[in-house]
Amino acid sequence: MLTIISGGSSGIGLQTCIDILRTDSKAFCAIVDVNEPDYSSFKKRTINRVKYFKCDVSNYNDSQNCFNKIIMWNKEITNLVTCAAINIINPVISFSVEDWERVISINLTGTFIWCNLVTNHMAKNKNKGSVVTVSSIASHFGFEGRSAYTASKCGVIGLTKVLSNELSDKNIRVNCISPGFTETSLLKEKIHEGVVNRKDLLEKNAIKRIADPSEISNVILFLLDNDKSSYITGQNIFVDGGFINKKMD
Repeated sequence: MLTIISGGSSGIGLQTCIDILRTDSKAFCAIVDVNEPDYSSFKKRTINRVKYFKCDVSNYNDSQNCFNKIIMWNKEITNLVTCAAINIINPVISFSVEDWERVISINLTGTFIWCNLVTNHMAKNKNKGSVVTVSSIASHFGFEGRSAYTASKCGVIGLTKVLSNELSDKNIRVNCISPGFTETSLLKEKIHEGVVNRKDLLEKNAIKRIADPSEISNVILFLLDNDKSSYITGQNIFVDGGFINKKMD
């Protein structure tokens, strides 16, 4: 069984790969990313079951070539997790078209491209499986400065709902998770830049801490499991430490 993880070299994607290999001795993972992962993150007994494939997920030709390399390595694809994303923060009035297109192309078009490639293969080969896309709590709010990121993550949820209907008769479930603030390089970068205030985040959460990536990957692994989540498809699950519930108080 092979799980493809776009954006799998860091953060939630990397943690998901680590946890898949740790919990299933028969599982393999293909990491699709522009950056190579830190292999020291993997235990010696799992390192031979993960392989890195360099790819710009927003480019269809590059993605297709990458996907062909993956199926030459292992064609028993049963799962896809789409984590690749970037965030550029600026108000709409000063947001450049170039930055808008870059965010949308990676976060939304990249998700579409890999869902298209992988589910086509799964359907043709009658591989029962699961797709988990990654949105964000930003899809639920109008966070200032995050127009492109929010639009892309709303789009991911819409794509998930359509795909779940189109693929249900092919035994492929499609779900989405919307994480809250998580200890990833992306969040740390925004905190360092002064764009995000850690203290403010903690005050807004019902659970007064930022999530560890493993707390997000636990939900992804549940949704990938065709026994434990066999009757769940087309859903968007918030994994946010109670942020949305508290925000609405």
